[in-house]
Amino acid sequence: MLKLFRENLRVRLWVAFIVVLIMPTILLTFNHIREFSAALREEVRLKQSRILEAEAAEIETTLNEANADVLFLSQSVEIRRYANALPENRLDYIPDAKTLFRLFLLQYGDRYKSACLLDAIGRETLCVNNEDPHIYSVPDEELLDRSDSSYFRGTTMQGGISTGQPLVFVSEAERHIHSGNVSIELVSHYATRLLSDSGRLVGVLVLDLRLTPLFQQAVTQDASETVYVVDAEGNYLYHSNPAYVMEDTIPEVNPEQADLPVTGTSGVLFGPAHAPDDLFSFHQVKGLGQQEAWTLIHRQSLDVVMRPINKAWQISVAITAVLMVLASLFALWVTSRVTRPIYHLTRSVTALQTDVWTVDIAPPRNLDEVGRLTLAFIQMRHKIQELIASLEERIQHLEATESALATSEQKYRSFVEQAFEGIRLVDQHGIIQEWNPSSERITGIAADEAIGKPLAEIQKRLMPDEMRSLEVFAQMEEELSKYFPAKEPKPPRYISSRRIQRADGTIRYIDNVIFPIVAGKQIYYGGIVRDITAQKEDQDRLEQHIRKLEAMQRIAVAVGGSIKLDEVLDILLDQLANLIPYTRATIMLMEAGRLKFTKWRGLLEDGSWRAIETLISPQEYLINQGRPVIINDVQTNDDWKIYTPGDELIHSWLGIPLIHRDVLLGVLNLDHHDIGFFTEDYAQLAYAVAQQAGIAIANAQLFENLEELVRTRTQELAVEKERSDIILHYIADAIVFTDDKGYILYVNPAWEKLNGYTLDEVRGRRSNLIQSGETPLAVYQAMWNTITSGKTWKGDLKNRRKDGSLYVAELVIVPVHSAEGNIQHYVGVQRDVTALRELDALKERFVADAAHDLGNPVAVLNTSLYMLRHAPAQLEQRLPILEYQVKRLDALVKDLLTISQLDREVDLVDASYVPFVQLVGQIVQGQQLLAAQKQIQLTADLPETIPPLMGDVQAIERVIVNLVANALSYTPDGGQVHVQVNRQQGEIIFAVKDTGIGISPTELTRIFDRFYRTPSARRKTAGTGLGLPIVKKIVELHGGRIEVESQEDKGSEFRVYFPIKIKG
Repeated sequence: MLKLFRENLRVRLWVAFIVVLIMPTILLTFNHIREFSAALREEVRLKQSRILEAEAAEIETTLNEANADVLFLSQSVEIRRYANALPENRLDYIPDAKTLFRLFLLQYGDRYKSACLLDAIGRETLCVNNEDPHIYSVPDEELLDRSDSSYFRGTTMQGGISTGQPLVFVSEAERHIHSGNVSIELVSHYATRLLSDSGRLVGVLVLDLRLTPLFQQAVTQDASETVYVVDAEGNYLYHSNPAYVMEDTIPEVNPEQADLPVTGTSGVLFGPAHAPDDLFSFHQVKGLGQQEAWTLIHRQSLDVVMRPINKAWQISVAITAVLMVLASLFALWVTSRVTRPIYHLTRSVTALQTDVWTVDIAPPRNLDEVGRLTLAFIQMRHKIQELIASLEERIQHLEATESALATSEQKYRSFVEQAFEGIRLVDQHGIIQEWNPSSERITGIAADEAIGKPLAEIQKRLMPDEMRSLEVFAQMEEELSKYFPAKEPKPPRYISSRRIQRADGTIRYIDNVIFPIVAGKQIYYGGIVRDITAQKEDQDRLEQHIRKLEAMQRIAVAVGGSIKLDEVLDILLDQLANLIPYTRATIMLMEAGRLKFTKWRGLLEDGSWRAIETLISPQEYLINQGRPVIINDVQTNDDWKIYTPGDELIHSWLGIPLIHRDVLLGVLNLDHHDIGFFTEDYAQLAYAVAQQAGIAIANAQLFENLEELVRTRTQELAVEKERSDIILHYIADAIVFTDDKGYILYVNPAWEKLNGYTLDEVRGRRSNLIQSGETPLAVYQAMWNTITSGKTWKGDLKNRRKDGSLYVAELVIVPVHSAEGNIQHYVGVQRDVTALRELDALKERFVADAAHDLGNPVAVLNTSLYMLRHAPAQLEQRLPILEYQVKRLDALVKDLLTISQLDREVDLVDASYVPFVQLVGQIVQGQQLLAAQKQIQLTADLPETIPPLMGDVQAIERVIVNLVANALSYTPDGGQVHVQVNRQQGEIIFAVKDTGIGISPTELTRIFDRFYRTPSARRKTAGTGLGLPIVKKIVELHGGRIEVESQEDKGSEFRVYFPIKIKG
């Protein structure tokens, strides 16, 4: 049987069809059935879980709404009125609560069974029942005592929000059995405390939720499905058979379900042990405040649920049978169409193996795959015969080529071995394949150590010690990753002057050329390395020499390009360090015949140096000989003196004199910690630098002397300028500086203050910007004619400020001439003389008024005396007139004397404590007669709590009298004058307010000017214009101030502020 299987293609094909096609089909079919069944079971489980989750969520929503509803009712207006009423009045609010409960139950249909109010000891005070289709109130005689109920006790024992307990107590489900045990109703009580606004417990509000309709929502129309609800103990809360719900009847009625493991959890059970033909789906239900969770259970027949799985299994079996039949038919067809041509091909191939090419193959009857294969084999056999002949010819050619390659290889090897440059070859993976003897000589790495190793490893070995770091290695590997593994040839690359470290530790410099070599599909990289160490050393020496020359040139240019001594010395020491390595360098300059340290490098930080006395020292050799001096070891030299800390660390010393025009300017000292460090080459190099430095030091010293002279003169000029600036800045006169065309170049602060413009605003503008247009043009023409002729002009101009206000300026303009005598600038000095000019006018008017006021009494006196001289009998009649005129003259003279005292700044205050309120009261009382004559209502507000005022009683009395008298004088008949005294923030305020003629805003600013009287005042009464100025001066002498508010035709208010000075 085994031999038949080995030699018969048909048998093998049949077995192959069975093993490869039919058996896997059967196995896959049954595996798909099993997987499909599992997937369907999982789909059933997920579907049932989602259904129960939705049903449980709907039930919990209703339970939570009941929780919210009982809180809503407890916070309603009707219930809050009931809770806050007095116990004896609480029944008055029962009708409102009853209406609320009826409307609430009517709104929610049959969801709630009842809504009740319990008092603080658990007795029903109101209960509204919902018995479909009626909603009625329980009569008072049927109200129950619920004090023993669990929900009443649980509710009254709650601590409230502060204890973290719920506001609503939810009872366990209770079974209410209707008459005749025909039906059972499941009810849950939702209760919450009723507290008055003062926090006293009034009672409990109870809402009874029907659970049976709630659970009935989960019942489906499928007769094969049973829905029921159990509590945490496994007792039925809902079941289609009421007998199951009677008390605890599960063990008696259905004992096989007593241990059903579905309470308190959620999930799906397929055929448990007590019910293998059923599917159980269960989910927890727990609302807000509920003590224990319930379990909602769906029970279905597995036959109904798994019917799709069984049907799918039957369909899969039928499909498998059909596929097996089709496979058998296909096997018969393949046997007839494939095996026969293959048999003929096998005979031909067997003949070819014995080098027999004459066996014929029948042409194929059709050109299917097997037919085309047979035809191709026939054509291939002819082609092979042709190729064999061609191959024999090529073998002969290859043998000749191989002989030539062997000769070429020998030449190549001889070239590589004898080449002076290092030659290396790396394959496409970065592995070294060739490493000639020159490479060994240059790198110190033998060929057997390099060949077969990665190029990166060899390069790391050749890297100098100071360059070995992870960062450098990473950069090298990143660079090599561009070449290896090689995918396409890179262009040749030349690396110049690369520094390597040989295996023996010596440093070499190499040039390296990298180039690609393409051999068929293989890419190699060749490298030629040349040792350039000798050339590098020669080049370094040449570059060092060039750098020295360049440094000397830079020193010459640098020190010659600076004229500051400190910079010259810094440049000399800094540049010298690039030419001659030193440990310490100092420059000593001659000052008053002594060498003194002036600049140093490498010294102690404190730089505590002193002048060196002219003792026997190396510097004396320099002074005497005028050439460089070298001491190889100062520690063994008897002439060397240690002057500074740190000298004990110095060995080599090189001293160079700094000479210019045969004059020794100083000494350059170079120290080094190595013995014999300084050579004659260093000495000559330093001497050449010192010669250039001597010239620069001499120039810098000369410049320093000139700079000191310039600095001294500059300081003198700066002092003079500062003095002039201070004068210009603080002088009271306004000064303007213009060019010869009148364009402003400078104005001082006094000019800015006078005109309101800043310097930045007027710089570059014409000086006529402040002209008002009210000064005649002839004045300006005369002014320009004068100053352009080189003469000084003086006169008055009426100018306009920036804010538009006018003022009179007394102006002096002086031309400023250049050295050639031409006018270059003008200086104008002006001051505001508006007040002076007005004062002149006031004085003229005052003299006229005074002459008039003096003339009237004098004329009356003369007339009266004349009449008395001719009619002595009229003495009694004329005497009051004479007395009145004398008093007028006396008052006028006193005012003039007071003005004189004010001008001389005479202190009028004879300080004492004045009873201010009493003084004001006396003066007001004294003015009542004048007020009555004019029918003016004169009132006063004088608090007794005002403290005494420190001051001159006569001067203060004059202030009070003047202000009150003025108010009465300028108030029309029938008006009002009010006097008030009060205290505020350490001040006594004396105020006089009238309903008089008032003062205009323009006149208000001038009423305290001497000799000034408003036009209305001059028309109203006679006077000198000195009253208010005197009042203001007296108030200021007492440390106070005066303020005025006034409106024309409405009146004025004068307020005087005196500071309070505590007695003692």
